[in-house]
Amino acid sequence: MSCVTTLSNVLNGRSAISPSMALRIERWLGRDHGGAAEVWLAQQATYDLWQARAAVKASKALSGVKILKLSPG
Repeated sequence: MSCVTTLSNVLNGRSAISPSMALRIERWLGRDHGGAAEVWLAQQATYDLWQARAAVKASKALSGVKILKLSPG
């Protein structure tokens, strides 16, 4: 798959941003112009966690897990 196809898939929500894609974006945009790989990967992780929370909420998969209550020191 070409870099252009991969980027198109990312931009259209069909693929996640991989570390290598984040580095390519960083090289293309430059760190000072919104291209820092860490920022792209953090945004991907935030989106992935949001998706996981929505899936768990919809499936009620964790409904049987009890909340652990810790007492202060």
